[in-house]
Amino acid sequence: MGYLKKLLLFLAIYPLLLFAESEISKPEFVIEDKTLLINLAANIDLPVGVIDAVDNGIELKFAYRFEIYADKWYKPLAIAKLKKEYCLSYNRITDEYKLRDPITYQAHYFKELRTVKAYLSRLTEFPLLLSSQLPKNAHIKLRFELSAKNLPAFVKVERLFRKKWQVNSPWYDWLIEVN
Repeated sequence: MGYLKKLLLFLAIYPLLLFAESEISKPEFVIEDKTLLINLAANIDLPVGVIDAVDNGIELKFAYRFEIYADKWYKPLAIAKLKKEYCLSYNRITDEYKLRDPITYQAHYFKELRTVKAYLSRLTEFPLLLSSQLPKNAHIKLRFELSAKNLPAFVKVERLFRKKWQVNSPWYDWLIEVN
């Protein structure tokens, strides 16, 4: 009987070990050279299965998604949709994590996963749009997400059966206030 209780306890706690909750704190907006820039900090948490996938050589794609819209009385008006993407891979020969920007092909190398997460959790002076395109009552919705396309099968199965299990952060919505 004790074995059954331990098994039930493990099955109840196991999804919590895989649960990844990423949070984004309120961003700061700056206008520089007639361009709206965003600075943000996030708390990125990855499930055990995703970390195992990276350590076993699967390249994963992470992204910050931005949606800028003007608040209208009848329907929000979409102004821009942007994505800042990163590709994360691990090289067993050099024992390094490689974080690559797929647009610029700029790569950063890290010895530990926690330093990769620290780098991913900061976005500094990322250009969003020209300040002339920004209406007075503009809002921004943003989230941090992981593309599920390259995830291993056991993580995809876990996502199917656990609806609460999300790698993506929730959508955050803020009024754009320029400093």
